[in-house]
Amino acid sequence: MITTFGAVASVAYSASATADPFTVRANSGLNVRSGPGLGHAILGALPTGARVDSTGPSQNGWMPITFRGRQGWVSDAYLTAVGAGNTPSGEVPAERGTAYTTAALNVRTGAGLSFRVVTVLARGTRVETTGVETNGYSQIAHAGSLRWVSTRYLNQSAPSTPQPAGPGLPAITSTATATADLLVRTTSGAVFDVIETVPAGSTLQLTGVTENGRTQVVHEGQVAWVNSLYLSGSANVPKPPTAALPDTIGTKYATTALMLRSSPDDQFTAYGDAPAGSALQVTGRVINGRAEVVWNGTVRWVTAQYLRDTPPTTNTGTSGPSKFNLPGLTPNARNLLAQIEAEFPEARTIYGVRQDPLPDHPSGRALDIMVYTNADLGGRIANWTQENARSLNVEYVIWNQRIWSVARSGEGWRYMADRGSITANHRDHVHITVVR
Repeated sequence: MITTFGAVASVAYSASATADPFTVRANSGLNVRSGPGLGHAILGALPTGARVDSTGPSQNGWMPITFRGRQGWVSDAYLTAVGAGNTPSGEVPAERGTAYTTAALNVRTGAGLSFRVVTVLARGTRVETTGVETNGYSQIAHAGSLRWVSTRYLNQSAPSTPQPAGPGLPAITSTATATADLLVRTTSGAVFDVIETVPAGSTLQLTGVTENGRTQVVHEGQVAWVNSLYLSGSANVPKPPTAALPDTIGTKYATTALMLRSSPDDQFTAYGDAPAGSALQVTGRVINGRAEVVWNGTVRWVTAQYLRDTPPTTNTGTSGPSKFNLPGLTPNARNLLAQIEAEFPEARTIYGVRQDPLPDHPSGRALDIMVYTNADLGGRIANWTQENARSLNVEYVIWNQRIWSVARSGEGWRYMADRGSITANHRDHVHITVVR
């Protein structure tokens, strides 16, 4: 039901709805008829994705629109509201309250994320409220119309004016604490340089700006970005919703340290590791070769091929590592794995044989050493491998969107094109391929 002040629940319009126009979107090629019914002549058609304005309330499932200078009708079964809720200025109440924005705040045409953003108010802006609240939004009077803003970012008192962090830097609006070792990046996008990794417990200065799931900070005199999921202590940082846990069908055990992912897709957030031998409750769902599990009261995804029904037997042989069980590796790759474990005991997750279009991993000649946000560890592993490439029979190394190979060692580390994600760009792991 769409009313003057309501949110969009579905495309079903009441005959008593106001005639105030709102925007709709055609979900498929849609005939426009001369009247509200299939018996009326077809005037033309709207293409998929067309945006039109209604001119009044629907009649028997048909919405009136203006089409080529005349009135037409379309079936509302094929329409979706996008940004409804504009209210005539004459209905703005005379008596209004006052509130102030506590962050940069979207002003919308309706009470929900599906409604169009009219403008963005700066932190500390005074707004006039009507006293109407719904769906977590407050109604305000803005530029002669009734609009909606998120209630959580309103306060009855004007906030103190934030001071600039330094010459040419944005103002600090709040602080937050890093809940894990946190990568400090130069941008919020997929292409970035690593400034440094700050340890868990570090206090970060926030500017109140978030983009692409990352929060802008002022770090050591420069503007930088960090992953919003690993911050706490600030209302400006969005927290992921808590979902109900699915039913589990049994227990399986990790045969090696397993990365805990937020989703089974290539785009994901890493939440650390489940150590080798860990018992994981499985739900039975496997997508993209990854199994859904319940770990410490949360839903996560792990690589399914490293799960088994019984606890793994620890490998204590002298020719291989003791805490990793990576079957199918070539002798050179097994030797590399043992050397890395001895040199870098803090490397807790290493992957070996897996399906891949390139032959390195399926043939057992490649290792992926996961470092996640620990860029310092990744750099040390990459440099150590480069320095010992001859004795380790290394063919090439990829780290931090750069590649080094023995065959072209005189060129040093060569830049690689952007592949679209942190993992694809090898910013959270070091890839090493050995010769046969």
